[in-house]
Amino acid sequence: MQARHAQAEETSPGTLPFLGQRNDRPAALGASTTGFAVTAGYTLNTSTAPSPLTGLWWNPEESGWGLSLSQQGPIIFVAWYTYNQDGEPDWYVMSNCAITGNACAGYIYHVSGGSSPDLPWNGTDKVVANVGSGTLSFSDDNTGVFTYTLNGASGSKSIIRQMFGKNTTPSATDYSTRQILASDTTPPPTDYSALWWNPDEPGWGVALAQQYGTIFATWYTYDANGKAVWYVSSDCAVTASGNGCEGDLYQVTGGSPPTAAWNGAGKALDKVGNINFTFTGNGTDTAGSMSYTLNGASVSKSVGQQIFYSISS
Repeated sequence: MQARHAQAEETSPGTLPFLGQRNDRPAALGASTTGFAVTAGYTLNTSTAPSPLTGLWWNPEESGWGLSLSQQGPIIFVAWYTYNQDGEPDWYVMSNCAITGNACAGYIYHVSGGSSPDLPWNGTDKVVANVGSGTLSFSDDNTGVFTYTLNGASGSKSIIRQMFGKNTTPSATDYSTRQILASDTTPPPTDYSALWWNPDEPGWGVALAQQYGTIFATWYTYDANGKAVWYVSSDCAVTASGNGCEGDLYQVTGGSPPTAAWNGAGKALDKVGNINFTFTGNGTDTAGSMSYTLNGASVSKSVGQQIFYSISS
């Protein structure tokens, strides 16, 4: 069953996409570069491969929130992990951020009503609300600004690519051995950076950003009351075979909402379990499993790369 839309259908560009729902009609809002100096003449690469903007983005002066970007051709799927007014984890998506020149723009959605990860999936109560719009403008492949209007309030934040695995390179035969080799920039044989989902459970997803022997996993899901919540495995160590990773799972609370000035003084990091990914195949044909223990419950789910843009789109 489709999610119930909290706003009139005509406010969204075509079929409403979200985590775990394919985007069939790319469309763009007017791009804006408000509040950030962009490099004249810089244009984003919109070829199907490589996808230079895929990865984890943040503002290092506001550690605790971030953006997971998954680029496929001229479309970027943006998942924004942040906090609500009470400092509890919350997330939004720009599932159809269409690229024009050096920027992409799209509507911002908030999703609620999904099942918690320790229960069988049931999306019948899922609600997707259009809560604003946003623009990502870039001066190069590693630097940009995020300008947004969220629930009537406007904001703008400088962002850069988060280099959590910079110069941390596994050896040629054992990808669990992460050596500090500043001169070695050889990437791993398979990069699993992408948005992953289970097509039978549309509404949740996990964004993986890989840098050499480390994968940063950001999991967008729901709590026991159907409220949006996210978890991270910020140091999911690539296994010796190179076809997966395993790490601790954390929940972060106490951050500021996007509509207020950032204050991380009350931020708390709590370990809530562990997670393991195992992959088979290559490229977009890659499939895998996501096994985790969360708050004492152990679960395993099949996952695959979410394809939201193709040549025929």
